[in-house]
Amino acid sequence: MDFAVGMRALVLAATFLGVLAGEAAAQQSGPGEPTERSEPSAGGGGRDGGGASGNSRVDRFYRGDDRPPPGPSVEVRVIEEAPPPRRLRRPESRRGETRRAAPQRRVARRAPPPPPAAAEGEDTAAVRAALPPARSDELVALGLDEGTLATLAGQGFTVRERFALATLGDIVRLGIPGGTTPDAARQSVLAAAPAAIVDLNAIYIPGAEACEGLACGQLRLVGWPVVEAGGRCGEGIVLGIVDTGINPSHPALAEADVTLLPVLGAAPRVSRESHGTAVAAVLVGAGDPRIRGLLPEARLVAADAFVEDASGRTHTDAFRLVAAIDTVAKEGPDALNLSLTGPANLVLEAAVNAVAEAGVVVVAAVGNDGPTSPPLYPAAYDAVVAVTAVDANRAIYRRAVQGDHVDFAAPGVDVWTAASVSGARPKTGTSFAAPFVAAALALARHNGAVDRGAAVDRLAAGVEDLGAPGRDTVFGWGLMGAGGLCGEETAFATASE
Repeated sequence: MDFAVGMRALVLAATFLGVLAGEAAAQQSGPGEPTERSEPSAGGGGRDGGGASGNSRVDRFYRGDDRPPPGPSVEVRVIEEAPPPRRLRRPESRRGETRRAAPQRRVARRAPPPPPAAAEGEDTAAVRAALPPARSDELVALGLDEGTLATLAGQGFTVRERFALATLGDIVRLGIPGGTTPDAARQSVLAAAPAAIVDLNAIYIPGAEACEGLACGQLRLVGWPVVEAGGRCGEGIVLGIVDTGINPSHPALAEADVTLLPVLGAAPRVSRESHGTAVAAVLVGAGDPRIRGLLPEARLVAADAFVEDASGRTHTDAFRLVAAIDTVAKEGPDALNLSLTGPANLVLEAAVNAVAEAGVVVVAAVGNDGPTSPPLYPAAYDAVVAVTAVDANRAIYRRAVQGDHVDFAAPGVDVWTAASVSGARPKTGTSFAAPFVAAALALARHNGAVDRGAAVDRLAAGVEDLGAPGRDTVFGWGLMGAGGLCGEETAFATASE
């Protein structure tokens, strides 16, 4: 009997302690923070399993299937150590923290890796660093007669190549004697011919492009006239470019009038076609409905001055570049576009000046080596109109070279143009801004501007001033505008289109 009484007291004590423990657990969970399985189970309480449990906060700590273990007829709630909670979902406070932290990962904004080659988008500063600034064993020269060449041959110089320019006589590529530095060799040539123009055979690269988005608003940005194939605006204009190879079978050029000129008297090996094809399509693209060339009725004359080195890098030198410029200039273009950059060179400067004096408006991209880069050439020559690039929001392109030589800004970020083989894609770089200014100046010349200066003045009168008031080192005179270049009857692309 005493044993039975003792057992009953023990059970009652255990029950009382269990209730106290359940209340303590409820207090620790806090208001609004229910722990696992806080809902009462249907049919889980009482000796016969009928109805809701009398205290769900205690019932939920049963292991296994959450039913009370068999025992005496008295309702027994055994308090065991709770199993590790199964977090089917995080508590509200943790869930809120996760949502706030997620945007900081910026996974979608990770910058794309640069394409492998300069003409396909690599930073031009990196490509330039990988190439020598000039050929270490060569000079280029103008004004060397036969007697001087014979004298130089006696000193160990060799004539590696010679080309008759239309305006400056022969340009000569001279091999330097072994053991002689380029500077010493140049002084020797000048000693033999003081009136000659002699310099290193400098290296130039096409302006890089990089795909940085999918926008296409370049025509609207400058109010360019809506010119369909067969329209009158641009008819009779001749545009010239010296660039990389051009793919004449590209659908974007299927209806364009494009003439590919041989350089140095024979058709050269065609260099990588992506850059030249894209520039050509910006100028005269016609045939692909996704690409609207600036002047689809104009004639384009083009020369490929570039080659690929053993590593696949696209480049040219001063000799080939000057020869190519001369070749295109013979066709009498209204404007010559040079979307390429390199160092200052006396022979190149003389060639550019001669072409400009002959009445051709020479336009060049300022380059993509960054705002801290020194000026690049030919854009920095006084006879050249230098063009920088802006995006659809009129912000300067982040890699554009800056300086006192900058003349105009034009669309150059996400310019929709031809891919190298087929199709279209947006491309970025000052290379794709220069054609806008070249086409605009060609229109101005064709429609009454008597010379380069008058054409530039006409374009400058219609700019949108960006940056510091007046001309500045970032935007030049400002963002070019095409209003009125084709006559009052011409429709213009506007922001509402």
